[in-house]
Amino acid sequence: MRVKELAAFLQAPFEGDGERLLRKVAALEFAGPEDLSFVSGVGAQLAGASAAGCLLVPADFDNSEQRTIVRTPHPRAAVAHVIPKFHPRLSMLPAFTPPP
Repeated sequence: MRVKELAAFLQAPFEGDGERLLRKVAALEFAGPEDLSFVSGVGAQLAGASAAGCLLVPADFDNSEQRTIVRTPHPRAAVAHVIPKFHPRLSMLPAFTPPP
């Protein structure tokens, strides 16, 4: 999913590279350039060191580092809303039956 598609899905404004491709959701400290993460509370201090490709951030987040971000009133709720888009549930496989 591209950042601009994510922002449209969340009906939220974005800043930065709208064409950036995001492949999965990851924690701030483990996220890489193709990962989405979120900032809330004390996480704002960790955001500067994160390699996340895009951050879901609160409206008052200081983006002086010019990161690719999506501003949303509730970043934690927003990430919970988009996780299924990145990590769809696997369909149930038939039960394994050992050979006779």
